[in-house]
Order: sequence, then C-alpha cells, then structure tokens
Amino acid sequence: MFILTLIRALLWSVFFVLHTAVLAIAVVLASYVLKWRPFFEFIMTKAWSKWPLNLAGVQVEVRGAERLQGLSGGCLFLFSHSSLIDILVLFGYLPKPFMFGSKIELFRVPIFGPAMKRMGALPIARDNRAEVLKVYAGARQRVKAGESFALAPEGTRQDQGTQLGSFKKGPFYLAVQAQAPIVPVLIAGAHDVLPKKRYLINLGRWRRKVILQILSPISVEGLGEEHVGDLVQSTRETMVSEYSRLNRELVLESGLSEPLP
Repeated sequence: MFILTLIRALLWSVFFVLHTAVLAIAVVLASYVLKWRPFFEFIMTKAWSKWPLNLAGVQVEVRGAERLQGLSGGCLFLFSHSSLIDILVLFGYLPKPFMFGSKIELFRVPIFGPAMKRMGALPIARDNRAEVLKVYAGARQRVKAGESFALAPEGTRQDQGTQLGSFKKGPFYLAVQAQAPIVPVLIAGAHDVLPKKRYLINLGRWRRKVILQILSPISVEGLGEEHVGDLVQSTRETMVSEYSRLNRELVLESGLSEPLP
C-alpha cells in the first residue's frame, strides 16, 4: 500500500504543478478580456480544486451547509489551518463563493502570483502587522459590497492537526469594521492528508476522509473595535470544542475502516 500511494503522490505532485500553471495562465489571460466572475469561480471550484482532491483519494464530507442559506451579503469565513490542501477543500466544497488571503511571498511566484492578484486575493505580510491591517482596510469596502473572504485566524499552518493555534485579531477587526458576519469553518483530517513540512500527498492510505464543518454564523452587528478581544476568545472557544470532537470522530472511524488495496 505504501509503495502504491508513494507512486501516486509523486505523479500527483507533477500533475498538480503543471495543472496549476496552466490554469493560472488561463486566469491571467482571461482576466484581461472577461469580467465574468462565474468563469473564475468555475476554474477554482471545479478544475483547480475538486479534480486534484479526487485524484489524490481525498473524500470531503460537508456538514452545516444549511447554515449559509440566510447569508445574502459578504461574510468572513475563518477556517482552521493545518495543511496546504485546506484552500483546495474550501474552494472545492464551500457552498458560498469567496476569495482568500494568502501570504505575500506567494504573490512573487511566477504565473501563480499574478493569477492570484488578478482574481483579487489579499496579500498577507504575516510579519508586518501594520501592512496586514492596511490590506484588511482596503478589503472592507469589498466585503460591504457583498464579497466574502476566507482567512486563517491562526495566521499559518499548525504543526499538529488536532489543536488550534492562537488567533490573530486582524480578521476580527475587518469583520467589525465591515459589519460582516463571521462564519467559523473547521477542516478536520486535512493534516493527515498533507501535514506541514511534507510535500507528498496522502501517503500510506488509498483514501482519507476530510470533514468540512460549517458552524453557525456569528453576528457582529453593533460591535466595535473595543469588542474584538472578546470576539476572538468566544469564536476560538466555539471552534476548539467542535474541532476536538471532529478529530476524535475521525480517529475512531479510521480505526474501524480498512484501506483499499
């Protein structure tokens, strides 16, 4: 089994790099002649995200999608971050369209960086708080206009896939300034598929399940910047308890299931 998954992971890595490069070129070229947002949404949700996950043997189960039915405007999806595949899972399976924030270093990658810029991704300079707040300030009007963003309040991937790191306040300032609801999103099982500091996907198991759990939206209506500290704490507490439960569920389930040959 390990040898088979190793061969698949190596082939997948080559495929995904080429696949991403081709789609990035298409996005950049199309952005100069098309202003049709559904085109870009299709590229990200279908071509770039779902197909590669399926090829890697990643099965995503979405829970709580009904909680988004009452959201008509922009919102902030704050997600747990433990793996490089988190953004693939979000783009492939989150029911509401969104754009994302990414570390600023990725914007310097040839082809890929310009594609992210043309699509409207937010460049996050993680070591420069003032610059991050400036970027969020610029995104405020976009959220008020109805756009949604997916941001990682932990700031970076966590070494352990079963615990949440400390939360940064930047996304919460954006939420209260834009008066946009916060939607906590948990991605359980992604760390086992592709842990931090590893680059070969889904080694040792032919299939793995990832749970995308959407929690109840948190209204920030009427809240100001002085409430951000309490908002950070209450949001994290809600996410921690549910994240622990989901990870326990996956551990018990993996112990009962048998890997396919």
